[in-house]
Amino acid sequence: MYKARGTKYSRVKMMSKLEELIEKGKQNIAFVGTPCEIRAVRKIQQQLLHDFPSVKITVLGLFCYEAFIYEKLKNETEKLLGVDLDKAEKTQIRRGKYIVQVDGKEYSCRVKDLNNAVENGCAYCDDFVALLADVSVGSVGSRDGYSTVIVRSDVGKKLVEDVNFIKGDIVIEEVKKISALKKKRAKKYFVPLLQEHPSPV
Repeated sequence: MYKARGTKYSRVKMMSKLEELIEKGKQNIAFVGTPCEIRAVRKIQQQLLHDFPSVKITVLGLFCYEAFIYEKLKNETEKLLGVDLDKAEKTQIRRGKYIVQVDGKEYSCRVKDLNNAVENGCAYCDDFVALLADVSVGSVGSRDGYSTVIVRSDVGKKLVEDVNFIKGDIVIEEVKKISALKKKRAKKYFVPLLQEHPSPV
């Protein structure tokens, strides 16, 4: 699991992998994903309760403002920073900057400069902190090198209670600010759709 640490700012086909694990008879599954993926897992989990009552899924949600299409992100990284994303040792988004580390050197640009690589559906998502997860994790609100951890369920509480965390202060206002911005953006994109297709009275 330690080898799988790190971040790639793109979506992968997690639902098919979840189905594959269940078909193989796995009983305890941990799922790490973005808020939209967490929502899908919870829907699937409701169905599984009927068909596979012994399967237990622990859900870890990542703070996410938007995800990227990998090939487009790779192209934008090459164009803006002059580096190959496939060779990156580390990537991160922090305080509005997209940072890529290659050969021990950091290259960065504004996240706003990557709009061409953003997944189309992200504009309609209003969940920044993975509200339906057992535990939510992200860098917003904590200092460099630390993560903000939000426990949301008894399952999440049990998962983290025996972990020897190095605790520090968080700036909850930063988390609230980004959450509000994402909700505002989603509302902005949904309004035209609702005007085009009003609900029947």
